[in-house]
Amino acid sequence: KDIENKDSVEVAREICLKFPKTYREQCVVAGVDNILNFDELNIERAQKFCDVVDQDFQNSCYQHVGLSLKNQTTDRNIVLQKCTTFIEHFKKECLLGAGL
Repeated sequence: KDIENKDSVEVAREICLKFPKTYREQCVVAGVDNILNFDELNIERAQKFCDVVDQDFQNSCYQHVGLSLKNQTTDRNIVLQKCTTFIEHFKKECLLGAGL
């Protein structure tokens, strides 16, 4: 497979799928943290990643989006605004991760 022609979100998802099942959640968390280290407050790629990972890890993924946002800014309103762009269930996970 030609990795250069793939979207970075898809590549990250495929990497996590290669991990032993018991470590995949850690890969997902590390993946979303890495995305947000680069994208800072732009949550578009992080949301795409959380949406394509195994359903078992989506809650953890969105919680770590919230945690990463909290670590990126001290402005609570920015974190609230970003988390509320997600569907209701994932919005709650994001807010939980942010401690809001």
